[in-house]
Amino acid sequence: MVNNGIVLIDHINRYRKQGLYRRDAILRGGQDRLRPILMTATTTILGLTPLVIPMIYGNAEGNARRWGPIGLVIISGLSISTILTLVILPTIYSLMDDMSGYAKRVVAVAKRA
Repeated sequence: MVNNGIVLIDHINRYRKQGLYRRDAILRGGQDRLRPILMTATTTILGLTPLVIPMIYGNAEGNARRWGPIGLVIISGLSISTILTLVILPTIYSLMDDMSGYAKRVVAVAKRA
């Protein structure tokens, strides 16, 4: 998921260098990267599901008993990180860009004084 976040931000920055406004770049970058991010997360989640299902229903034996909790943690973490990547990361990007613009204005005023 870290790589997905880095690629998403890089994609947004490319759109901004092409001249798109921040909001449009974030929306277009999110639309472009939505499918690959969801495909990556979904394949991993579906691959781990057979390991977790016996644990949930209480009849886990052998390896499922040992590895089921780890699979559940991975599925939960991947689900939450996917949501964070698609929703929270663009929001933080926008806020950090606002803070960067504010800091540049403060420095410019300080240099004039």
